Amino acid sequence: KKKIMTSAACVLLAHLCVVWHTVALAEHKGFVGVKNHDLYVVPPEDGTVMVAEYDLLAIMSTQDATISQQASQIQDLNAQISTQAALNSAIECRAQENGFDASMHILTEGAISWKHFAINDVPFLAVANYKNATHHNINSVVYRWDGAQFVAFQLIPTVGARAWEHFEIDGTHYLAVANWFDSVTHVLDSQVFRFDEESQPAQFVPFQRIQTKGGHDIRHFVIAEAHYLAVANWYDDVSWDINSEVLKWNGTQFESFQLLRTHGASAWEHFVLDGTHHLVVANHRANSTSYQTNSEVFRWNGSQFVSFQLIPTLGASACEPFAIDDAHFLAFASWYGEGSFQTTSEVLKWNGAQFVSLQLFSTPGAHGMAAFSIDGMHFLAMASWHDTIDHYTTSMIFKWNGAQFVSFQPVATTGATDWEHFVID
Repeated sequence: KKKIMTSAACVLLAHLCVVWHTVALAEHKGFVGVKNHDLYVVPPEDGTVMVAEYDLLAIMSTQDATISQQASQIQDLNAQISTQAALNSAIECRAQENGFDASMHILTEGAISWKHFAINDVPFLAVANYKNATHHNINSVVYRWDGAQFVAFQLIPTVGARAWEHFEIDGTHYLAVANWFDSVTHVLDSQVFRFDEESQPAQFVPFQRIQTKGGHDIRHFVIAEAHYLAVANWYDDVSWDINSEVLKWNGTQFESFQLLRTHGASAWEHFVLDGTHHLVVANHRANSTSYQTNSEVFRWNGSQFVSFQLIPTLGASACEPFAIDDAHFLAFASWYGEGSFQTTSEVLKWNGAQFVSLQLFSTPGAHGMAAFSIDGMHFLAMASWHDTIDHYTTSMIFKWNGAQFVSFQPVATTGATDWEHFVID
């Protein structure tokens, strides 16, 4: 099995120096036929993400490309793989003890986040491209695993895309994108796409538009066989103190189910604790001058979500519920607050009645995080976007020692915004 982790970044820089790391367990020394835990670092506009040994060409930014045009663009893009493989044959993905090492390149345009999913056991990666040097109306890209690497599969027009979510309903696959900004307004539609296996070629096609206000994240979850989408509304061009929305599947499409008050909502996560469903929102800011606000946990009462716990946060940009053995945790990444990127992120632990603070981290400009496990070892990766000086900073991977997280490996990144961990058989 090959386990892969991704990190994404968005920053306007002219030149990027990208590092890709692979983790390996102590007894694993090779590349082929062993477990490799791969880390992808996604840089900004015209940046390069390292993924195995291959470089991809810059993705076209034409918003209304036809299927034939897209096919031509994808063919041109993927045609570089064999050429670049020869040029980069000296770059190897070798397993190292106690760390992440090696790489593969994917060109992106202001990439903010990745989403891994599978269709018919074939792995895919969707990248949310936020903007290029001039505008936000650009293509995001879906990549498909061809057995050795990810190759471009489909270009999808997005508008300041912040996040992708994949889900399946009654055997049909969907992708939903949160669109944030079109260079003029935050009040615009996010969109759901349906995978049409009957089309030639098979591809994602537009299915439903959802009005959002600075759509920053979108999360799918299931309660008692009913499907829901939680949309994080960040800003409506006037205020951050607005409603985010939970939508419910009615059998043919999603419809509004519940409005929840949020404050610059950056991220939603769903989790189950003691058999009860919960939603947690990372609230980014209270108003135009203050990033000090409460993030919030909502509990399902059988018919709707109700407020359960307020958690003070500063410029929260991400939240991550996770479990280690029988213990439950909730982490918040703190991006910016009170005039500084020198912020403190936090891990809280469930005490049987509520979440209480367990550990504070110094995490400069923390924009995203991921909790994951490898062979019984538990990790928490923090993506640092800025260190008050510039975007060439260090993101940190922490490791659980049985009582708390300790520094495991610093990773040189450039404006990192997100992590994604997944497994490829």
